[in-house]
Amino acid sequence: MKKNGIFRIIDANLNRTLEGLRIIEEIVRFILQHKRLTNRLKGIRHKVKDAIEKLSIGEQRLLIARDARRDVGVSVYLEDEFLRSDLRDILKVNFKRVEESLRVLEEFTKLVKPHSGFIFKKLRFEIYSLEKQLLTSYFTPSVLHITRLSGLYVIFDQSVRQDRTYSQIAQEVIGGGARILQLREKELSDREVIKIGRKIRDLTRVHKALFIVNNRMDLCLALDADGVHLGQDDIPVGLARAILGREKIIGISTHNLRQAIKAQHDGADYISVGPIFQTHIKPNLKPIGVNFIRKMKDKIKIPFFAIGGINEGNLKSVLRAGAKGIAVISAVMHAENIGQATKTLVKLIK
Repeated sequence: MKKNGIFRIIDANLNRTLEGLRIIEEIVRFILQHKRLTNRLKGIRHKVKDAIEKLSIGEQRLLIARDARRDVGVSVYLEDEFLRSDLRDILKVNFKRVEESLRVLEEFTKLVKPHSGFIFKKLRFEIYSLEKQLLTSYFTPSVLHITRLSGLYVIFDQSVRQDRTYSQIAQEVIGGGARILQLREKELSDREVIKIGRKIRDLTRVHKALFIVNNRMDLCLALDADGVHLGQDDIPVGLARAILGREKIIGISTHNLRQAIKAQHDGADYISVGPIFQTHIKPNLKPIGVNFIRKMKDKIKIPFFAIGGINEGNLKSVLRAGAKGIAVISAVMHAENIGQATKTLVKLIK
């Protein structure tokens, strides 16, 4: 009975290990499309199987010990087992599953064959290394957000629209279908901005929208925003990345091709380009026109948002020029119905 229980533990944790490795391998193979790492994961799976075979237990003996129907752990579920927000979440959960299962195999296989735990310990530390590599280089939050950096990007500033609170504006914009919001506020105190920003942060979390803070990295960190948007006179992108790490998105405003190429080279996650048309928000900047977007497409590989004087009337010409993302202020903030104006722009972009 006692030995049968040990075999059940080994069988269950062997299955957990192989299942977790397979999930990680599928993400690396089909999402990342990384041949070397795929082969490495496949090699680890085979090493686990080989290590079990060397115990001389035999696959049949493990199958005989298995009793899934009466396993008391089958019906035990925690609430967060049903929740996954993105690929990073799936990777983190399955790395932990593999690491924990290898630790169990390391301990219990010693009862079958002395010194057999060493191989599982070695494999566990290899998984720790692989986890760090994938989660800090390939599946950082900012990298995962890249796929969401398109569509309608709404910048709101209460100095433009004072008959609504920030929370009301955010609710209407999100209700209209926008999934990227930037808080641009230069007149209020930091304490007031933090109070406002927390409400917006809560709304964007619930509705899975990105929340960007203009200019201020300290406020970005304080509010746990998804990222910061910098101007040409703000802190350089490289220094911002050193402070924020890969956890946060970094965007930068550009007004010509030289600035756009430099921002891309410096490591920005996205850029805004403009003003495309004349705008009273930045009246001193000369419009660069929709033809500039056509020039951008071949030179810039990171996501970019066309900005400046874009509205329902001229949006189609911007989209025809090749823009995949549009950033607006007045087109939404000056609208009589903010939610409807947002919905119309989102529909036109789609």
